[in-house]
Amino acid sequence: MWTGSVYVIWGGSDNQGEPLGNGGIYDPSSRTWTRTTMTNAPPARSNHTAVWDGARMIVWGGSGPCCNNWFNDGFAYRP
Repeated sequence: MWTGSVYVIWGGSDNQGEPLGNGGIYDPSSRTWTRTTMTNAPPARSNHTAVWDGARMIVWGGSGPCCNNWFNDGFAYRP
């Protein structure tokens, strides 16, 4: 998710298709990555939707690690 100055990334899946429960911030001007905080982080998920509202990345829905476990929730992250 492009904020206008950095990219914010959350979740997704690994090489085995397992959902990820972490994120990062990439600053292209310094070519550096910073981990996002895990405090109050959402459960691991992939196939979610994320939007930038000008101040926060909002993550909604997605699927969990097992058995068609689809989420019907959302979380907001302010970098």
